[in-house]
Amino acid sequence: MKFVFLILVLVFVTMVSAIPRPTCSNNAGCPKTHVCGVSRVDGTVKYCIPRCDEDGRCGTNKMCISGGCVHYGP
Repeated sequence: MKFVFLILVLVFVTMVSAIPRPTCSNNAGCPKTHVCGVSRVDGTVKYCIPRCDEDGRCGTNKMCISGGCVHYGP
């Protein structure tokens, strides 16, 4: 029974992570706590990403670029 539950949880997590994030073209389409920007250093598609004013506010493997937290690690 626990095994079946674990499989169901894994399927649910996989389905949720596969939902595409909405893109943006400018800050007007984002909440006030976010800015429109690329989510990865090598990214080309813009998403609403968390606002920042320094790297320390972004977390692990992220840095503050153009006012938004951008992922730079693996």
